[in-house]
Amino acid sequence: AGGAGAGAGVGVGVGVGTGSSSFFVGGTAGGFPSLDVPIGTFARRGGNQQTQTNRQPTVSKDVVALGSRSQTSATVEESKQREGNGGGNGDGDGTNNAGSVLSGMSRGEIMEEIAEIESVLSEQSIAFLKARGRKKKQAESSAASKQREEQPKGTSISMGATPKATAAPEIDKAKEAEILSSIRTEEDLDRVYSDFNASVGASVLESSAPDIEAPGGKIQDLESATALLRSTSYRQTILAAKTTCELLLERIRVLKSVEGGQYDTAAIECASAGDYPAFLPVAVRCLLDLPQPHRHEQLHSYVLQSLRHLVELFAHPSHRVSTSLSDIERNGSSVYQLYFLDDDIPAPPAASCYESGASKLSAAQKVEDSPVEGALYATNSSAESAKKDGEAFYADPLWTLLSRMRIIPCVARIIASAKGRGSEPLPDEIVTSICSILSMLSLRSPGAACAIAQHKTILPELVEMTLTPGAHFEHTGESKESFLVNPRAALPTMILLCTLARQSRTIASQPEPFATIISTLHAILGIPAETKQELTLQNYCLLLWRTLLRYGLAIPHLSTFISLATPHLSTRNETEFSLTVDYLSAFSNVCECAKVITRSKTESSVRLTEEQADTLAMAGAWLSPHVQKCAAFLKEVASTDNVDADGTKLIAARLRFLLAYVAASAPSDIMKLAVIEEETMGAKVSDVDKSAFVSVVSRGDCIAALQAVLKSGLVKTILPKVLSWAFVSEWKGPLGVPTGFMSSSIDEEASSCAFLSAFVSLLSNMVNNESIFDDGNGSTEERSVVKSIANEIFSLVCSTFFALSETDLEATVSPSAARSGWIDAALYVLAKFLSSAKQRDSDALASIAEDNAELRWLREMSFALIGRLKVGDEAMAAVLLSQDVLFATPSFDGNQGSPLQAMLLRELVNSPRSQSQLDHSFKLHRGHGITAAGIGPFGLESLRSDAEFVAPPSRAGDGQGRDIAVEPLIPLGKLWLWQVLSSTIDPPPEASAQQRAELLDDAAAIIVSSLELLAYMEKGPSPNAYTSQIHPGTKLYHLSNSCLFPEEILRHEQFQQLFCGLFQDISSRDDHLSIPKAFVPACYQHSRTARSKLESDGQTKNDEADEEKLLALFEGKQSSSEEFTPKEVAALVDFVGDVCSAYTEYGAQYESLNHCVRLLLRYGFPPKARIELITKLRGLLHLLTLQSEMEDVGKESMSMVLEFSSASGSQKESPEVLDALAKALSSRDPNDSIRRLDAETGGYAYYFAVGSLAQSYASSIQSNEPGAQEAARRRLELLGEEAKAAVLRAVDAIEKEGLVMKAVIR
Repeated sequence: AGGAGAGAGVGVGVGVGTGSSSFFVGGTAGGFPSLDVPIGTFARRGGNQQTQTNRQPTVSKDVVALGSRSQTSATVEESKQREGNGGGNGDGDGTNNAGSVLSGMSRGEIMEEIAEIESVLSEQSIAFLKARGRKKKQAESSAASKQREEQPKGTSISMGATPKATAAPEIDKAKEAEILSSIRTEEDLDRVYSDFNASVGASVLESSAPDIEAPGGKIQDLESATALLRSTSYRQTILAAKTTCELLLERIRVLKSVEGGQYDTAAIECASAGDYPAFLPVAVRCLLDLPQPHRHEQLHSYVLQSLRHLVELFAHPSHRVSTSLSDIERNGSSVYQLYFLDDDIPAPPAASCYESGASKLSAAQKVEDSPVEGALYATNSSAESAKKDGEAFYADPLWTLLSRMRIIPCVARIIASAKGRGSEPLPDEIVTSICSILSMLSLRSPGAACAIAQHKTILPELVEMTLTPGAHFEHTGESKESFLVNPRAALPTMILLCTLARQSRTIASQPEPFATIISTLHAILGIPAETKQELTLQNYCLLLWRTLLRYGLAIPHLSTFISLATPHLSTRNETEFSLTVDYLSAFSNVCECAKVITRSKTESSVRLTEEQADTLAMAGAWLSPHVQKCAAFLKEVASTDNVDADGTKLIAARLRFLLAYVAASAPSDIMKLAVIEEETMGAKVSDVDKSAFVSVVSRGDCIAALQAVLKSGLVKTILPKVLSWAFVSEWKGPLGVPTGFMSSSIDEEASSCAFLSAFVSLLSNMVNNESIFDDGNGSTEERSVVKSIANEIFSLVCSTFFALSETDLEATVSPSAARSGWIDAALYVLAKFLSSAKQRDSDALASIAEDNAELRWLREMSFALIGRLKVGDEAMAAVLLSQDVLFATPSFDGNQGSPLQAMLLRELVNSPRSQSQLDHSFKLHRGHGITAAGIGPFGLESLRSDAEFVAPPSRAGDGQGRDIAVEPLIPLGKLWLWQVLSSTIDPPPEASAQQRAELLDDAAAIIVSSLELLAYMEKGPSPNAYTSQIHPGTKLYHLSNSCLFPEEILRHEQFQQLFCGLFQDISSRDDHLSIPKAFVPACYQHSRTARSKLESDGQTKNDEADEEKLLALFEGKQSSSEEFTPKEVAALVDFVGDVCSAYTEYGAQYESLNHCVRLLLRYGFPPKARIELITKLRGLLHLLTLQSEMEDVGKESMSMVLEFSSASGSQKESPEVLDALAKALSSRDPNDSIRRLDAETGGYAYYFAVGSLAQSYASSIQSNEPGAQEAARRRLELLGEEAKAAVLRAVDAIEKEGLVMKAVIR
């Protein structure tokens, strides 16, 4: 059936290029582009050589026509000629012709044609045609024998010339299929044949589309493959699908090869939609709607693989899932689980990943609802709707698959069809592609994850098909001594289950399949792995159990897993197919669950089943031999200069298990706090065997293990690999890092971060929680050893920082969300430990005002980390913001607390949504939550970064709706410390005078503490440190914003001193010429932030395109501001207006505003903004001189500032700015009351104007430009005698000595 449609859309053309030729492929009139008549290279040829020889070479190359119908080529004309000579009656020689064709076909070709016919006709029609064929053969046999008997010899039969066939109208494919399926009797066949011939003749419509060339019978590009995907030739469709799959896979390989050895597939940017055919996604998706899916496995294999590759190319990097063995260790998300040993894989909220998500799809773009059981793209779908769906796919592939292309019911139908044909499973390629697509869908949308998990057939049938022990022996022919399941199909299914379980507790709690599959995991883990693929499958079996344990689920199965783990945990070194790391990480989660009960201060609100309570009660005893072996193995760690990623991961797993076991230690009667949930609801656990609670690991064992690991040199080796990321200000590439210190691969980096986190966490536990050991507070010698280890760590960190600061930075790509997650987690643990150590050091707090190198490095690392924390890291932010030593200043020491610190902590919980997110984050990072009755893993709702928050119903007047809309604090961004100075202080109108005064006093304290902290950070920062990565121009913009605060803050006794010192320090650095280039974009970005907040509050949103056009109309030639966009210039002009208003309102009495105005007068800022400033401050410009400059007789300081501010050398001042300065110096107009600048009182502004005019005049003379010289003379005529003489003296000095401002001041 062809693809002609009856829709109202207009045919859309697709450019096709093959080899050196290019073509244009047209669409059908109003329908989706399709191929109807297969001709030429890709058409099946007859098997006999005579047909090949007699073929007339009417064209130079074989061609394939695209369109609703095609012009006949030589092959078809030859066929029609044969029909005209007697072969077309259907009951005579046509049978012989059919037999000739069949004799030239292979069995495979015959089976393909049979499958194609059966896919169109119903079962009743097929049965009728078979019966009719048998009758026809019997009739032909009797008729032939009778003719031989009755026909006289010499009789000849003459056939008249066959009249030329007339054109037949285009037939809708759906209607054609319906007609064919309705034929069940002889009468039905006669009726359909009569109706058809009554209306038209039986020829083929001419095509409006040109032909496609395919040299050598091979498709060379995606455009040609896309065109052939809708061919009515089944063989052509398979060839096109196979070619599409191969071409897409090759493009993925090219993208991956760009990164080199350390690449992370989860960090590769999305492909560009312009490089792919517009109809490709829809053309691929259409092929999944063929009836009887089990008959099209080969086609579906190529189609599903192509769809998977397309999703991988265009989905957000955080939504990519690797199910192939070759990519698992190159995907950041997989490495996060396998090498960082955790399951809460960081990912940004889905709404921030795509430019056009579900919320942005208009009603006109959505596909009309159709039954999920039927074909999604019917034959009458218009080309326009297909193109829109293709565009939507490239913008957000997963959401388009989910909502527009309805992939879930489609996949369910394919799986169900495979089950319906018997016990034979789906091919591995189909299973892998289906699991990959479903996994990525679940990452894109939690709702989709629930739909997949709760579907009646998808998961149960996939699990039965791929994870049933021994089911594959019969179909694969493998020996029963081989592995229990087929790992090629079982691994993708297991990855899908792990991905779904991470999405929510609701999914992980489902009995089917997550509860019932545990026995299957036991069976798979009970067979030793012999290949890498079998080992990876076992890894993911334990990852699934580990994920369930994060919710407090599957605890009762602990004893069975311990028995399976014993052979792996008994050896000191990990063997090739060992699962030691995976078992230890899972047992650590069991200890985390036990800690919720054992460490509770009050009666726990956790509701345990009887099996859970008994298991947790015995867990300590069951795990005691293994934790003792871990401690013993760690004490035997030798020199590890050449430890690889797997060796580092093993040590990290042992350290983490030792820490989790120690942290869960408790008194023997602690289980009395648990409550049984089932029949004895509310009853106390009184009969727990107290002998299960024994002291297993001593304090000395833990300290000895730490000492041995430290002496091995592994800490010293790993620190540079982790700390090389310490001063990165934000995870947006390209990033500047000391690449010489970085890990060689992401698995090595992840295992290094896991090791550092576990080592420092165990050390911190030894320092902070001495009372949990059986020997009380510990001996003096042990405390001394612990302190010496902590000091050595501090010394190693500082020496590493010093080495990193002296290293050149190299550009590298931005890491994926998963990779940045394990880096931030390791640095957080380190920063938390070092901050706590400094907090206990009274000498550190006493020397806050002095140059403390250790504290400086610690703040640089911590402030950079706070700025780049993401959604899900709120718990890290809360802990770091609670470290007083990081925010202590001379005015606010560690005992008093910093107002800045208190403000940030309040903002972290400023709404119900923020509180819910913070509670979720603490549980995600293995805490109990933000409440005293927190239940940790038993209350964790998902392992996603963002919490599941349902807004409570708002009531009139309660303010709840407004609170919920408050923007969360995290992420803060790299400028968070500077943005405090550019924030808004707006007391509510209903506040009383006393309330306003208190609010402004609190605000002043916050601003002063911020200025003190920034002044401390700006004292000689390291070239590679966090402070140095923020441009001085950006710093000066946010600092200048503090001049716009209410006057009560500007009058603060410390504000002016701190502001002026910090401003002069930053503005006088060597890179002062680049300040405007960073100042102006920072101003624009800040204005965008303010505007977006206004829009979110319901105010009118301007159309950006119209705004661009409007600005372009009013913007003339930008001269020196060509590097700035019209929007940036407009934002700066608005800021200048605010500064001028504040300067005028406050009476020009604050030096902070003088610094700000003088900066904006500098050369390099857009002329429009500078002219605005000069114009608005006419009459006040003489007040820009600072008090210190008035007292400086030699005016050396003023001379230096003026050199920074004016154009010099080859720089040319804007004519418009020069005209404004000349007007400010012009002789007084009796009718003008505005004061002009003069030598006696003009000060800074006077010298700046004279110097700028002199420099311009001297440049015009040297360049010998008549126009420039004339303009300079004209400006001189506007000046008074005194100013004119000063300009001429300066010009003379410039020509003789090359001096500018010094000559002006003299």
